[in-house]
Amino acid sequence: MTRISKTLLPLLSLALILTACEGPTGPEGPAGPQGAQGTAGERGPEGPQGLPGGSNMAMFSFTIAEDDFTDSDPPGIEIAAYAAPLITADVVENGVVLAYTKPHDGGGIWFLLPTFFGAISYTFTYDVGLFGIVISRPNDAIEEPQAHRYDGDQIRVVTFSSAGAQKLDGVDTEDYEAVMELFDAEVNAIR
Repeated sequence: MTRISKTLLPLLSLALILTACEGPTGPEGPAGPQGAQGTAGERGPEGPQGLPGGSNMAMFSFTIAEDDFTDSDPPGIEIAAYAAPLITADVVENGVVLAYTKPHDGGGIWFLLPTFFGAISYTFTYDVGLFGIVISRPNDAIEEPQAHRYDGDQIRVVTFSSAGAQKLDGVDTEDYEAVMELFDAEVNAIR
């Protein structure tokens, strides 16, 4: 029995030492290598029908706030700039951008920009990803800023890609309703 206890006792002591001691956790080791690619799963259900090859027309709307405008130096031009991701390079280089305004006090009528209210020009500018409203006033006639007059006006911008611009042939673009009918026809054709 002494022979068993001489061999078993050191092994038992070693096992207790290894399992009973606990120290602080060390830092996390580096990530292991990427595992092998698993087998492909089964195909998912068919998704809904998407837009055919990209839409030829797009539209976005917003409401102007007086605080959106900054006065230029020299004075006489007030500009408000807005992000416009629907105005792409294709639209800028080969398409068409139309902008309409519905004045907050205009009785619900949409006007094509540019337009004039007395000596004040109300127009727009655009570039890839940007759209700007520009109010110009002759310095000698009207000195004070005019943005307050347009606070609350709604703006609707309709863009046509190079492929969509041909759809405007024969459409009176000053007629907001005619352009909206064309836009609705495009949307319904996609559905």
